[in-house]
Amino acid sequence: MTCVMLKHRKCDNVGSIEDAAEEKKKSKEMKEFSQNLQNMKTSLEKLCKNRTENLKTFENDIKNMRADVETLFKQLSDHLNKLKTNIMSEISKVEKELKPEIENEHFEMKCRIPAVENDLSLFETNMKHAPPAQFIQAMEKLEKQKEILDRFLGDQSQNLREIRITFKANEKLLELSRGIQECGEVKVSRIENNQLQHFETSKVNMLTAVPSLTSEVNTGFHVRGIAL
Repeated sequence: MTCVMLKHRKCDNVGSIEDAAEEKKKSKEMKEFSQNLQNMKTSLEKLCKNRTENLKTFENDIKNMRADVETLFKQLSDHLNKLKTNIMSEISKVEKELKPEIENEHFEMKCRIPAVENDLSLFETNMKHAPPAQFIQAMEKLEKQKEILDRFLGDQSQNLREIRITFKANEKLLELSRGIQECGEVKVSRIENNQLQHFETSKVNMLTAVPSLTSEVNTGFHVRGIAL
């Protein structure tokens, strides 16, 4: 600092700032620095292009994945609906075959109830009010009707069957409903892109890239600097 303070502008062989700047512009370090900035720009452009392309493929992946899930569940739904239609058709077939049989038996038995009620009423009336001859004649008639009813009830008791219908699910279908808790897995892959070249930042230090301008003065000090 003694040189600057006591002998300002009196140092010999000190280059001007213009010469220093011009020399710096022509230096190898500046060429490397410029090339490095250009490489960084190129790399950033590649990275931006890669992200743009990846965003597009990612959005397509999402779109395709949603479509695949919709297709999967439509196929499952269509297949299950087909199975449902088949079993419902089988149930309707059994109903059509057996329901009339039960209804006919019910109708036949129900129709006999009024006749039995009438026989019971005639029996009670004849028991209380009929003359002996009429009573005997009425009882013979009622006895024949009772024999017919006895045979009918006997046949029905022997041949009548309880008709029930049950459904037993396919075990594989039950295993499917019990075993599957998830329909699939959404997997994220991070694939290394080897096409993106690795680049190194410049090792040029801008603070020390200017060639040092030294001058020996009478004081014996070596001063770094430029002429003001």
